[in-house]
Amino acid sequence: MRFLTLFSTFILFALGFLILPTSVHAVTRTWDGGGGADTNWSTATNWSSDTAPTSADDVVFDNTSDNNSTVDATFGGVVTSVSINSGYDGTITMARSLQTSTTFTQASGTFTAAAQTLDINSTFTLSAGTFTASSGSITLAGAMTISGSPTFNHNAGTLTFDGTTGATASCNNVIFNLVIITKGTNAVLHVSSNCSLPLGANPTVTLSTSDDSNLTGTLSGSGTLTIS
Repeated sequence: MRFLTLFSTFILFALGFLILPTSVHAVTRTWDGGGGADTNWSTATNWSSDTAPTSADDVVFDNTSDNNSTVDATFGGVVTSVSINSGYDGTITMARSLQTSTTFTQASGTFTAAAQTLDINSTFTLSAGTFTASSGSITLAGAMTISGSPTFNHNAGTLTFDGTTGATASCNNVIFNLVIITKGTNAVLHVSSNCSLPLGANPTVTLSTSDDSNLTGTLSGSGTLTIS
């Protein structure tokens, strides 16, 4: 009887172990261009392990493949991060909106947002290559760091600094079309002197109530500037 009790306890323990919840970690999906003439992000064979990225995955472009790439309409539109690393010489084009839950980094290649919305919920880092912004809207929750000798084309679009956490902007003197600042009430913003931000007509800038917000760059516009 004692044996049966111990055996039953073991079985229950084993079953309990099997049904314990497991944590989900981001997986890196590297562009390998295996789809041939098909350049779509939604095509599984274009990625490592023949698996298209999901919202839980980090997307990487490097010297694995220089094939051009399209964020197509069938793709889900959300990833954890985008890293365009040194060695990738192709062109990535957005044919639908794209959101990153963390970072966007470009150190090579060409990225074209076209007329699509690009929503970056952490930092934006551009150190090389060519970045053509959306002719519509880019929103950035974290820091902006532009350095080196990349090409930045504003494409007549709008860049919005949003988010509820503190951030810095170092712009390397690139030219923007229109900038909107709508940081949260506790989100400190530091704008470096190498930033020239065109705020448009009668702009409203929402900044932290903290005295730590520091705008040393150039703000331009027309009409009345309202700080809220």
